[in-house]
Amino acid sequence: LTVQAALTGRRDHVYQAALLDPNAAATLTTDQIVALCDELLEAHAGLLPDPLRPLAPVRAGGPAPSAR
Repeated sequence: LTVQAALTGRRDHVYQAALLDPNAAATLTTDQIVALCDELLEAHAGLLPDPLRPLAPVRAGGPAPSAR
């Protein structure tokens, strides 16, 4: 599932892989596992394939400033 997630960019595969982990399933709720996955995807966005990277947050008052 993790390879499929990387190849297809489907976050649901990331969630499913984590939900199948016996330790995670025994200690966390489904909502906590999904939140953990989202936090990990955001924290490691620079290392992930583009389709799995979180979208940049939209800033109030206009677009985000460009990188210089």
